[in-house]
Amino acid sequence: MLVRNIGAAATGSGSADRLGTSVGPAKKRRGEPLGRPFRLKPSQVAAAQEMRASGHNVRHIAHVFACNSDTIRRRVLHVAQAAGG
Repeated sequence: MLVRNIGAAATGSGSADRLGTSVGPAKKRRGEPLGRPFRLKPSQVAAAQEMRASGHNVRHIAHVFACNSDTIRRRVLHVAQAAGG
């Protein structure tokens, strides 16, 4: 009996689970971007690319822009590799 009550509490209400499911299509119809916004603005990405090209390491660049080094790798290094650089 205790296990059943814990399971019911863990699942919560069914309506709360479905609350955000219609947001994506509505935003898409309005032409709004979907997903989480980028941490770095395009101007910051360009500056980070210049810093990387001038020899700064990824951790230093991440410190300058107050973000995680994985963000720099995703936005700077992968972009450069995709562009052939």
